[in-house]
Amino acid sequence: MDTGITVDELILKEFSDNKLKMTTDFEEDLWKYLRRSLSDNIIQQFGIEKLVSEAGFKDGGPVDTIHNVRRGIYATDEERVKFENNTKYNKNIQRELHGGSKAYRDINREYSEQKKSGHGIDAYTGKNVSINEDMDLDHVIPTKEIHEDAGRILSETDSDKLANNQANLKLTNKNLNRSKQDKNMTEFIAVHKKNERNLKQERAKIAADLSIDDDVKRKKLSNIDNKLAANYEKMEKADKHARLHNNLKISKDYYTSPKFIKATAKSSMQQGLVNAKRQAIGVMLYSIKDMLFEELIPFIKDWSLYHSMEERLTAFKQKVQHIKEKAVAMWSKLKDSLIDGFEGGVVSNLVSVAMNAFMTVLGDISKVLRSVITGGIQAFKFYRANRKTMTKRELMQNAMKLIVTPLTAMVGVVFSKALNVHLLETPLAPWANLISSSVSVLLTGIFAGLLLYTIDNFPTAIGFAEAKEDIIFGLQNSTADIKKKYEAALAKIDNIYTDLLDKIIKRYEETDQLGRLAHDLQAVADIQLENSVKYAVHFGVDQAKVLHNQTEIMDYFNK
Repeated sequence: MDTGITVDELILKEFSDNKLKMTTDFEEDLWKYLRRSLSDNIIQQFGIEKLVSEAGFKDGGPVDTIHNVRRGIYATDEERVKFENNTKYNKNIQRELHGGSKAYRDINREYSEQKKSGHGIDAYTGKNVSINEDMDLDHVIPTKEIHEDAGRILSETDSDKLANNQANLKLTNKNLNRSKQDKNMTEFIAVHKKNERNLKQERAKIAADLSIDDDVKRKKLSNIDNKLAANYEKMEKADKHARLHNNLKISKDYYTSPKFIKATAKSSMQQGLVNAKRQAIGVMLYSIKDMLFEELIPFIKDWSLYHSMEERLTAFKQKVQHIKEKAVAMWSKLKDSLIDGFEGGVVSNLVSVAMNAFMTVLGDISKVLRSVITGGIQAFKFYRANRKTMTKRELMQNAMKLIVTPLTAMVGVVFSKALNVHLLETPLAPWANLISSSVSVLLTGIFAGLLLYTIDNFPTAIGFAEAKEDIIFGLQNSTADIKKKYEAALAKIDNIYTDLLDKIIKRYEETDQLGRLAHDLQAVADIQLENSVKYAVHFGVDQAKVLHNQTEIMDYFNK
């Protein structure tokens, strides 16, 4: 029996049909992901963001930190006003932090004893101090800087404790100390380096001047030598040590204080409640969206397809029942969403406060951080609840989606805000909010959809791209080449395509086998006829056109 179709043509046609089906399925699946992602972003930006106040998310976070206040960034007006009203450094304060301080006098007495015993060492030059040498106590960190430090004011640490301690009071020669004045060490070293050349020139000039009295000359040269003896490495080391000591003291006083603990607890509670509200509103809006698009809108579209009002009422009752079931499911989700949201808000606030102790975290970054942490908490709970019933791959896919979905949505909100600020400076300012929100919804929706599709279909997407050329090449060559290339392709693609290729190969081999049997002239006539029937069925020939036995053959020729 001759169908007019070669085996290779049959295989190529079958592959083309499957390829077209796979392409269509891919497009439909991708569009489904994009459509859902776009609708979710619309709910995020035009729904949740409009219903939930995010006032707590500002640069520097909701709690004052030492790092931020030193840069003029305050979380509370109370601390800002306190800093602004701090008594400015004056001569009275200067006296209190020098000779008027008991700690200063005690340390001065201790250094004097070291000098008298011959064990005194100049901290800024490293030289031994002679008994008769004029020496001073220098505040490594100037008392003015300590008193006016925003971090110290925030921590409410006593200036005297920071100014007058072994780390900040150092013995040095009078010339260096008095040339330093109230400069910090970095400033003083920079100025001193610039003056070195002038000092050397001045020294050479004095040494060569024969008109100067010897005692006067000796004193002037000694003063200059004391200044030139400055050891910058030792000075920087002393400054580093003093600042470390004081910062540890300030940090301990503040971060263990009731004021900080109370502020952190309060802000964590507030952020927890706000995030719980966000999560709950999100669940309700998404559920309402599903009810609308999956139940009511399809019912309206199919209105004209119903044959009677009775059918419409029956269908409507079914839709209402479905909506009730989804409403019940929504309420059951609300509890979990409130708990997850509260936990995510609290944890993200604590992380934000900790980060702001070392860097200034922008408010938008805090929002993204909250989304990641909330998603992470949900992913962790999902993993614990399903680790015994799902594969590792399924667990990883779902966990990633729980993190990626809110993250991309929040990135979209941040992008929308940034774009809105930019558009306000252009002629499009009257429509800035609408444009920025719409563009953000579109871009982040597409990005999120592609990302979620990739997570769910990663092996398929990668495998198809890698194996596509190998598959086409195999279809255009001999059986041996086909098997060789197919085996290489099978190693690259996922189970979906493995099944497809196995099917094609098996069908190819089955077709060859049936063809040989159908055309085997040495076989018994009945067996050959039976094989011919199988061959025809294999090619999809209409059963009405197939001759199954000798009677049908005779009838066919008699007609």
